Amino acid sequence: MSGAYVSFNDFMSLPVVFYHTIGVNPYESATNTATRSHWLLAIFIFHVVNLNCMCGLEIAFVYMSFRDSENFVESCMVMGYIAFVVVGELKMITVWWQKSKLNALMREMELIFPSASAEDQRRYQVERYLQRCRVFTKGFTCLYLLLIATYNLYMLVQFFIQRVFLDMPNAQLVMPYTPVSPWSLENGLGYGVMYILQALAGYCATAGHASSDILIYAVVIQDIMHYDFLSRELVNLQIQTGRVSDGSDKDLKLLRKLISYHNKLLG
Repeated sequence: MSGAYVSFNDFMSLPVVFYHTIGVNPYESATNTATRSHWLLAIFIFHVVNLNCMCGLEIAFVYMSFRDSENFVESCMVMGYIAFVVVGELKMITVWWQKSKLNALMREMELIFPSASAEDQRRYQVERYLQRCRVFTKGFTCLYLLLIATYNLYMLVQFFIQRVFLDMPNAQLVMPYTPVSPWSLENGLGYGVMYILQALAGYCATAGHASSDILIYAVVIQDIMHYDFLSRELVNLQIQTGRVSDGSDKDLKLLRKLISYHNKLLG
């Protein structure tokens, strides 16, 4: 929270941080300008190149498996990984491709966000919607992180259990996503580097999915906050027509204001 009040960036902080971990600045607003960092660009380039290289290795594995009529079940699993990577990349590409529209949307939302006054914060019940936003975004993010941690660490945990607890001398270290590698995996260094690269590619694809989804959550919950406020204003509207001399003019002025506000929300 920004000081003693809730700000627009409090709603958007988790999606922005999650995007930054893969080198993406999702939007620019009045208070969230583009991060002019060579490190951020370097992180993005590394993740994209690594993700596409690992995806290429997975495609090569599927091709060789079908060519040799082997590993059918494992090939089907790897095809699932490929689809996951493609969708994650498409989500990241969409953010870049539509960034101007996303910037305009975020600036509009920031402009209509309740002011820092205690009265506005109370009328919009901002704290309540921020808590709701955090429950959804953090819960959703934790599920995605648990998913990728399971996939990334499963093979290592399996090997550890087989070797230490079950004392299986023939236990083998295998890759989390594809056994195809441009270098030998027989030595510890080659295996470790490839395992880390595949794990990072898995995280990048997962972040591509999760960051866009929690960004949508944060935006939608703010929309709900505005619509709920609008509905309360309409329900509590005190009709002045017939009570005071210029009551109808006052009613029309207030209604025009609420209609304009509603049209802005629809936009």
